[in-house]
Amino acid sequence: MLDASHPQASAASRRDTPSRARSRHRGFASPPFVLLFVARTLWLTLTSIRFALEFAVRRPFDPKVGPDILRHHLESCGAGFVKLGQLLAMRYDLLPERYCLSLAGLLDDLAPLPMETVAAVVEADLGKALKDVFPTFSKAPISSASIAQVHRARLPDGTPVVVKVKKPGVDARIRVDLSILRLAAYSVVRLGLAREFNLRRVVAVIAASIETELDFEREARNTQLMHDALARDNINHRAPQVYEQYCGRDVITMEELEGVPLKDLIQALRTGGDARLASLVNPDALALLVFRSMLEQFFHHGVFHADPHAANLLLLKGGGLGLVDFGMVGTLDDRIRTQQFQLRECISRGDTDGAFQVLLNSLEPLPRGDLWQFQTEFRDIVSDWVAAVSSDGAPLRHRSSGYFIQRLFRAMHRAHISIPVSVVQLYRALLISDAVMLAISPHANWVPELSSFVRDERWRRLKEFCVRVSSGDGLGSVATTGLLARSAVDKSLAWLSDRLPAMSRHYEDIMGQGERMLVAALSFTGVFCWCVALVCAGLEVSGWPARFVPQPLSDFRSWGYWIAGAAVLGALLTGAMRNSLLDQASGRLIGPD
Repeated sequence: MLDASHPQASAASRRDTPSRARSRHRGFASPPFVLLFVARTLWLTLTSIRFALEFAVRRPFDPKVGPDILRHHLESCGAGFVKLGQLLAMRYDLLPERYCLSLAGLLDDLAPLPMETVAAVVEADLGKALKDVFPTFSKAPISSASIAQVHRARLPDGTPVVVKVKKPGVDARIRVDLSILRLAAYSVVRLGLAREFNLRRVVAVIAASIETELDFEREARNTQLMHDALARDNINHRAPQVYEQYCGRDVITMEELEGVPLKDLIQALRTGGDARLASLVNPDALALLVFRSMLEQFFHHGVFHADPHAANLLLLKGGGLGLVDFGMVGTLDDRIRTQQFQLRECISRGDTDGAFQVLLNSLEPLPRGDLWQFQTEFRDIVSDWVAAVSSDGAPLRHRSSGYFIQRLFRAMHRAHISIPVSVVQLYRALLISDAVMLAISPHANWVPELSSFVRDERWRRLKEFCVRVSSGDGLGSVATTGLLARSAVDKSLAWLSDRLPAMSRHYEDIMGQGERMLVAALSFTGVFCWCVALVCAGLEVSGWPARFVPQPLSDFRSWGYWIAGAAVLGALLTGAMRNSLLDQASGRLIGPD
């Protein structure tokens, strides 16, 4: 640790005043983009030729060197290519295990910056001498990745923190690398190579990921958002608190979470090289904790860590899960959360038909044409995946969410069904976290945990609904009930105006006009019944006088509950009739089973 009270540190601080540090920081400016692009392209071309020759010559004689050659090549390319390797490191479903283990070293084991450079960046960004901001600042970084490196430090009041410092010039280098990657992907596509991969889309995803991670101010906000969200549930996971007064465009200061990176635990479990480290963890329990944490983020909070690879997850003291590095955070609106929750609820029950209907409801626009073949494929894909997860003897590849999602996306592509853009980030985070879970415990069975989460989430939503209806005085209860009824009406009308016309366009050849009118009438009737039930239950709970109710009825004890019950029964009956009509139409559209 570099203590500011040390004579050498004091001398260094006198030499490196903030003004001098700022001038030195400006000296990090990169050459013009065009010049840098040409130089990087030439250098990367020569490096790639050397890599190809080395790989082709050495690998046949010693297959074990292949992963190391690939890792060293990506590391020497730097910036965007390191990020590409980081994404591939957790794709056990795409690459052999030895390649994933080697590329995992790219997650945070890159060469660190000199301490003088780090101090200059911090002082230039925060506008103060390093010793005034952090009286104690570690020379050796905790980790060093492609964009930034992390150091331990202490605030003036003695609070232990970690400081994330962006590497100078990384923005310009990454812009160049992304341009080169885009050009390479375009060239490969034009040459007709690698047709099975959508390389331009892959590069677009990588570019979006990297550009988001370069914005440290946004990352600081994301980190605090996740800290607040995870603190509201009862799962043993947490994110660090941010100290905003010590943050800037190139520096983030946050709470230090004490724990072991899951990357190191996975390495110890796979190689057995660190028995002490491997003994700290119950692999099955930790894998299911990762799974449950992601479920809570997706469907409870609606905000989630979009890059939960093994270097961004920690096993905390006491067995909890720590999440760090929130350069990428995803959000889900209520509609997507509900649809994706229903999809997993159906999968946990083994209800492939229900899962198929939920998937169709989530597609925008609704698919046209014969869906019988796609439905058959979907049933097989879901059934095979659930069976593989529940079987200890199934290959790791078949247990991976990546394998399931890839099969599903290929089937959707063959059926000319577009993948909703809104769920792409969700599935990416699911792929990464699933790879971590399988790396920790290849035989963990997540189906019981998913069923448990579905039950808990259903109960939590029911309790929230009851609290919202019954909280406050009588007037507040009636107002709340009215707002809930209005919300139900608005959502139902939105569904009728947006989804029913789309459905009618697909069903117009197989549903008569009378059937379509009946579906609309049943939908409106169901909405009306739910509104009546909410209003009557609210009046009964609040005790608010209902002058519009006839005297004989108001004298009847608990009249509101009886009417609410009858209305609920009516809503369920009309809903069942409506669903029956739509299922019949869907059967005629899809074809024979």
